[in-house]
Amino acid sequence: MTKMKAGWKKILFLSGFLLTIVLASGCYWRYQSLPAQMARLETAVNKHQWTVVEKMIPRFANGRKISKGSYQLFEAQLATKKAKQVFMQQLTKPTAYQIENKMSWFKPKKFLPQARYLSWSASDVPSKTTIYISGQNQLWQLSNQSHQTQQTYLPGQYQLDLTINNQCYGKVTQHRQVNLNQHNYQLKLTPDYFINQPDFQKHRLADVLTYYQSLNQSINQQLDFSHLEGVTAKDRAEVARVFAMLKPNLKAYQQQFQELAMNVDSLKIDGGQEPQVTFDLYIDLKQAVQVIAKTDKTTFELTNDDRQNATVTMQYSTDEKQWLIQTLDFETYEQAPSEWMHKRQVRLKQPNQANWQANQQQET
Repeated sequence: MTKMKAGWKKILFLSGFLLTIVLASGCYWRYQSLPAQMARLETAVNKHQWTVVEKMIPRFANGRKISKGSYQLFEAQLATKKAKQVFMQQLTKPTAYQIENKMSWFKPKKFLPQARYLSWSASDVPSKTTIYISGQNQLWQLSNQSHQTQQTYLPGQYQLDLTINNQCYGKVTQHRQVNLNQHNYQLKLTPDYFINQPDFQKHRLADVLTYYQSLNQSINQQLDFSHLEGVTAKDRAEVARVFAMLKPNLKAYQQQFQELAMNVDSLKIDGGQEPQVTFDLYIDLKQAVQVIAKTDKTTFELTNDDRQNATVTMQYSTDEKQWLIQTLDFETYEQAPSEWMHKRQVRLKQPNQANWQANQQQET
C-alpha cells in the first residue's frame, strides 16, 4: 500500500511538473509570439524606451548596423500618433521589414528594417551642385550628376530641410516630406526645378533692373558705357559704338523707368552647361530724343512711349559666373501685365532717370 501511494505521488509529481512545463512553455510562447512582441515594441516606442527598441530592431535586413543617427531620425519621425500607427502597420510588410525568427515558437522576434536611401540626380544641369540636409551635418556635391547618401534610413516618412545650391541657378531652401516606407527616394533636379523657384525668378528680374539702372548711369556719365552691367564686353562695346554713331546728330537724350514686371508663365529654359532662359518683360520705359537735322540744323523731337513690352533672352556665362542679357526684343506684341496670372514685379520708389544734352557736354 505504501508502495502504491509512493507510485501515485511520483505520477502526480511528474504530471504536475509536466503541466508546469507546458504552462510555462505556453506562457513563454505567448510572450515570444509576434503579436506580443509587436505590442512590446509599440509600448517601448510610445514610452521612448530606445534601448529596448534597439534590442528589438538591432540591425538592417542587409546586416548593416543601425547607427545612432539613424535611430535619432527614426525617433523624430514618430512624433505623432498617426506616424506610430503607420510604423506598426509597416512591421508586417516584407517590403519594409524582415522579421527574424518569425516561425519560431521560442526564439525572440527581431524586426529588421529594409535599408532606405536618399539619392539625387541632375539631368541637363551644370555641375557643382551641393545639397545639404540641415540638422544631419550631411553635405554632398554632385560632380558626376548623381549621388546616393551614405546615411541609411529606417522605413518611414521624414521631414527634411534641404538646401540645394547650384552655381548658375542659385540656392533653393525648402522643407520637404520624404516617404521612405516602401522604397528609396530620389530627388530629380532639372532646369525646370530651379526656374520654378521664386528666388530664381526674382534674381533674373533683378538682373534686368541692374542693366537698366547701369544704362541710365552710363548715359548720365557723358555716354561712358564702360561700367554697363549685365552684358558681355562685346555687347557693352556695341552699345557704346551705337551711341557714338548717333552722338553728332543728338541734341538731347532722356529716358526713365520705374516699374518692371516678369510674366512667370512665359519662362522657358534651354539647359546645358551654359543654359539660356527667356521670358516676357514689361518696363514702363519712356524716352525723349532731340535730333539735329544735318541739312538745316533743325531740331526734331522724337518720343517713344509705347515700346514697353520685350522678350528677354539671358544666358549663363561660365567665364563670368553670372547671367548676362543676350537680347531685349521690343519688336513683340503688346501685353497688359494686369492680365498676367503669375508675375514678378519691381517698382522703384522714384523713377530712375537718364539725361544727356549736347550743350551740357560742351560746357563741361
